[in-house]
Amino acid sequence: MSAARQMREFLSLLLSCFLLTTALVAITPINAAAMTTLTTCTDLVTQKTIILKANQKTCRPLHATAIWRIQQSDSSAHSGAGYASLRTCTSKRTQFDYQLLKSKCAKHQNTNDYWRTVAPLEIPIIATTNARGYGGVTFALATTKQNVDTPLAYYLITNIKTGQVDKVSPNNAGELSLSNLSPLTSYTFTIAAVSVDGTSPSSSITPVITTGAVPVVEVAPTTAPLAAPAFTLSSSSETTTVNTSATGFTISSTGGAIATFAISATPPGMSLSTSTGALTGTPTSVASATSYTVTATNASGSATRTFTLTVTAVTCANGGTCIVGDTGPGGGTIFYVATTPFACGPTRTTTCTYLEAAPSNWINSNREDPFRKWANASYQSTVVGSSGSPETATATAIGWGYFNTRAIVSQGNTDTATIAAALADAYTVMVSGVVYDDWYLPSKDELNQLYLQSTIVEATRVGYYWSSTEISAGLALSQDFHSTGTGPLMYYGKNDTYPLFLRAVRAF
Repeated sequence: MSAARQMREFLSLLLSCFLLTTALVAITPINAAAMTTLTTCTDLVTQKTIILKANQKTCRPLHATAIWRIQQSDSSAHSGAGYASLRTCTSKRTQFDYQLLKSKCAKHQNTNDYWRTVAPLEIPIIATTNARGYGGVTFALATTKQNVDTPLAYYLITNIKTGQVDKVSPNNAGELSLSNLSPLTSYTFTIAAVSVDGTSPSSSITPVITTGAVPVVEVAPTTAPLAAPAFTLSSSSETTTVNTSATGFTISSTGGAIATFAISATPPGMSLSTSTGALTGTPTSVASATSYTVTATNASGSATRTFTLTVTAVTCANGGTCIVGDTGPGGGTIFYVATTPFACGPTRTTTCTYLEAAPSNWINSNREDPFRKWANASYQSTVVGSSGSPETATATAIGWGYFNTRAIVSQGNTDTATIAAALADAYTVMVSGVVYDDWYLPSKDELNQLYLQSTIVEATRVGYYWSSTEISAGLALSQDFHSTGTGPLMYYGKNDTYPLFLRAVRAF
């Protein structure tokens, strides 16, 4: 080929570059086959896109990366809302060595089509926020699913107080750090993620973050520098009931003298002493577990600790008003609410309003109430209390079941494997750290209330249930739970077992 003809072809190539939308992006080996993947870098300010050179590993900071795969001729086209495409043009002749991004290639150029996936960015989730020194803040983000074809370029952190928006890339620990804030100032922020496909919606607003005080430089050379603050909390978490005084926490300093304390936010109804660091008061709003950052500051810096507070609503189980069907403090079901409080307890010296039945799986995981005898062989024909004990088991009214039960057990009916009263008396359960061991076999009237609410308390046997009420030396009272209407009463021998079942109850 003559030198003049080569020059004309070169000038023709230059003219086509200007006439078509083109970006010269990388040099490729002469006549090299198309790469199976291609990485591009986009300046999101100018929207200029270049191909990453072979001798470069990553795009420049704050530039958006996109990874493209070549469109195979024998595969279906990747098109539509979920895909993006890109075309490169290279020379068919060995005299020229270039790779261009173009929408259409000239006849003397090879065409290579690439594709990648397009997906909306996930909203960043802020896991923790911490003040850093007196002019900075650090954010830790929870892991979210992102498109592997378009790695995140950076994050936009918006300072809600000032309106300032900063572009920030994660550090080696995966955290985002922001500086140049004012000391002893409260801020809140939102964070959005940015890639070549756009910007995600903003995260939820962070809790209030208060920066520390500017350290005071010691001017006296002979005075030892003040140690940085360090401290511990008397408790790192607490769960309390709304409108009930909280324990809160007190501070124990383990470092330099602390000048002042601050908290990221104050729980409604509570206050933090800026001089002692103690958190006290009565929470006035129900809230799920919420973390509060406590910051101690002196002239040498600051230190933080986290306190988590959960404020629960008042319920039947924690001292509120109960209705039939509620879950009681002992984890059972409320089946009776008295209009007037009644005497209760093993000696009837306390006052109660409610009766609670043990849950249906109180003994068996298969939710079947057990069956037992009323008395053992030695006392099946003996009146309770006839041996000299003043306690009897003849009472029928509400509030007498515990008294009857203790009398039956005191007579000598102590075997839980065979005796109904012994099994009910021995039942113990722990709920929210409190042990409930005051269960018993209900009296006749208490058993009738249990029958009336048998659907709610899930009585799990078809047949008669024992009461703790004795009729005579050899007979005790039971009630039929499978009949409709009033539930017939029946006198059974104290040595009868099947089908005589039981359910433990308690009064409070």
